[in-house]
Amino acid sequence: MSLPHTAKQVILQNYAPQGIELSGGSASTFTVKEVPLSPVADDSLLVKILYLSNDPGQKLWVSGTSEGRQDRSDMFNLALGAPMESFALARIVAVGGSSSNFKVGDLVEVRTTWSDYAIVKQSKAKLRKRVVF
Repeated sequence: MSLPHTAKQVILQNYAPQGIELSGGSASTFTVKEVPLSPVADDSLLVKILYLSNDPGQKLWVSGTSEGRQDRSDMFNLALGAPMESFALARIVAVGGSSSNFKVGDLVEVRTTWSDYAIVKQSKAKLRKRVVF
């Protein structure tokens, strides 16, 4: 299997103060863009995203307002044109360097963008030996 050189990534296109718009047109809250993947550095992993976390705070990130934040620094507006982020369960597709901690096929928990593939730092990946569904 050849490694992917691009990823499909979900980008914030418009703020949604009245609720998420999923029409797929220019008024849609999100758009999908194909972005290049950088080469896998020695301290990184190439992962295939399997599951994304859907957290309540994400609604505040895309609202474009300060309502509901109660002075919390972790509740910010995501910049228009920025990729959405969340925690994810992912499978390692390639390991940079000669890491003994990770191998191709391992499942990891990572914070990453909403995309089909991503490059993440090994130091930010948590190996999941067992996943209960």
